[in-house]
Amino acid sequence: MTTKTMRTVRRAAVATTAAVVAVVAFAPTAQAYTSVEAGRLLSPCLPYLTNSANAPSSQCASSFRSLRVASKPANLAADTQAIYQALKSTQLSISPVRAAALPAAVGVPVFPAWTAAATCLAVPPTSGVCTPT
Repeated sequence: MTTKTMRTVRRAAVATTAAVVAVVAFAPTAQAYTSVEAGRLLSPCLPYLTNSANAPSSQCASSFRSLRVASKPANLAADTQAIYQALKSTQLSISPVRAAALPAAVGVPVFPAWTAAATCLAVPPTSGVCTPT
């Protein structure tokens, strides 16, 4: 990586961290995340979810932990839908297996557990988000 690229990555990391803090700090407790909020929180996880990285980064783990801590049980389905709507909007092919494995990979249990089948069910089949694994 060039120095310029590394600076850009660091700036993006700082911006993402600031977004995570802002979303978690000001997220209403009675409402689910919007797709934009979920996308900001999980953007550090995209390399792992698209098979570009072998493991989620520490920033991904931190962001996911923030999302999970702030999510209320009553909002789990809506939050999950918001996450996948955000991922769908990236126009990237997300691995359903990686998406299902993300909670365990970052050490943050999610109940009910995510599965590859449920991941694909959360996304319209025509979206192109889910790809065969």
